[in-house]
Amino acid sequence: MTLPAHARADYSNARQLLNSAHRRPNAVSLIHAAPGYTRRWTVREVADLVARAASWLRNHGVGEGDHVVCCAPNDPAHLILALACQWIGAVFVPMPVTAAPAELRMLTAIAEARVYVGTRQELADVVSPGEFFAAISAVAPIDTQPARLSEAIVAMVFTSGSSGDPKGVCLSAGALWWSALAFRSGFGYAPASETELVCAPLSHIGGLNGTTLDVLAGGGTVVILPRFEPRQVLDTIERFRVSMGFVVPTMVRALRACPQWPHADLSSWRRPLVGGDALPASLARSLRRRGLEPIHVWGLTEAGGAGACLSPETAPGRDGSVGTPLPYVDIAVCDDDARPITTAGQIGHVWIGGPGSFSGYRHDGGLQPPSWHHIAGTDLFDSGDLGFWDEQGYLTITGRASRMIPTGGELLAPSQVETALIDVAGMLEAAVIGVPDDYWGQAIAAVCVPGTQALPLDEVRRLLRPHVAGWKLPRHLHYVESLPLTASGKVDYRRLAEFFA
Repeated sequence: MTLPAHARADYSNARQLLNSAHRRPNAVSLIHAAPGYTRRWTVREVADLVARAASWLRNHGVGEGDHVVCCAPNDPAHLILALACQWIGAVFVPMPVTAAPAELRMLTAIAEARVYVGTRQELADVVSPGEFFAAISAVAPIDTQPARLSEAIVAMVFTSGSSGDPKGVCLSAGALWWSALAFRSGFGYAPASETELVCAPLSHIGGLNGTTLDVLAGGGTVVILPRFEPRQVLDTIERFRVSMGFVVPTMVRALRACPQWPHADLSSWRRPLVGGDALPASLARSLRRRGLEPIHVWGLTEAGGAGACLSPETAPGRDGSVGTPLPYVDIAVCDDDARPITTAGQIGHVWIGGPGSFSGYRHDGGLQPPSWHHIAGTDLFDSGDLGFWDEQGYLTITGRASRMIPTGGELLAPSQVETALIDVAGMLEAAVIGVPDDYWGQAIAAVCVPGTQALPLDEVRRLLRPHVAGWKLPRHLHYVESLPLTASGKVDYRRLAEFFA
């Protein structure tokens, strides 16, 4: 039986924002904390901006299912457009402003957008964020109520492309809603009570849907920084009493290295969400020494950012673990034939599912659905990650399946060597790849940011030998001032091979 439209679940963030505007109209909703400039909007004012943006989009011919791109440094325009698209049933497409020209052309071809807002002049008829706000202030708010949204696609978010070309992940209103509910339940927050810091890119799922949309639509406060800059992040946490915010481990390292780190008042930051990559034990300890209790998060764009988390209460003694599945998320670790693995410590493919799952990838102007498998009584898709359960049912991610290195007849998960390079050899950052080798097939190569000194390869191998099997030791070593990163702050592994060409 097909339910009539008025009887279907409505997962619209735009409607949720309107409800919040009725409940707490004068509460501070959005803060743009750019260098030398701060602007605040109340919940009522944000709802008005969204209604005007929806009207402006409609006047520009945007209708149900049409794509709207935002390609700019973090800006309130991202969130206003995301909610305005939901109001009229359009699809919001954030694109990384740091994309190389060739990559931007590829993303633009996938997006096939009707309207572009941003700062990249290569985009056709692009409207700058400043022009966008001036334009919507000159139009009347839309005269219709927000569309009722359930399974309609409302966002297309690109994967980071750290080990392959970025993919356009299509997410429904329901997927975003269920992911937000998983975050709320897992992290233990109430949207209206939080002050959320956004310093991760809003083109990345962790910046956009990693609690940000939920806090904004739910009547809380969202503080937007144009980009990540360590001192400004610390100042912003202290100034606005930030309570929650998502960062990747690379950002934590930069914060730790900032001269202001020992002195900033971070007591309000009750929920430091750390994800996007492995959280080394040494980095977690640095946060705890500053009185912070990190929540280690593992998730993926295809699950709306949700997956698993390790709470501060369960973290002791579980270094490297990402914890247990978030509520409303199903996870299984399986062998190569998609059969569940029940043996503790046995590495397999991590499969994931639940109501927050994506609708498919954008492909050739259409939708390529997920490859579902019925596993352990539920439908799951392959996350592309490898991992294992421990004896207490906690999950550890060992790396991307695509990053496994075949060397000398063995298969290496680079994360073990990367962790040892940081914890044992004193590197600030480390990334391990395989490079072609006539004898080994692929030889282990490490790209590192040195600590107090750049140790020679032989000394690094000597330090690691008691902790890492001989065949896993790096055979090549290259030092850099900083690891190359993707727009989302993850290590760009495709560029690392250039150091050994």
